[in-house]
Amino acid sequence: MSTYRLYFTQVISTSIEIEADDLESAIEAAYDSDKMPPGICAQCTGWGQPWNQDVSGEWEYDEGGYEIDGVPVEAAK
Repeated sequence: MSTYRLYFTQVISTSIEIEADDLESAIEAAYDSDKMPPGICAQCTGWGQPWNQDVSGEWEYDEGGYEIDGVPVEAAK
């Protein structure tokens, strides 16, 4: 019997709150802030387990929508 290693992909997202005068300033401030999550811990990556998770890469702003003062705003299409 053979052993198979299968690769799966998932999407991870996050949100942070930033005070700014407009959306563009908020996006820029978010990227420059220390509020962006650094990643996940070694245990959560599967370190020492028969599986692992790779969360390398950069955070990208999701243009689908955002909130202003707690009110959802759908992005213009």
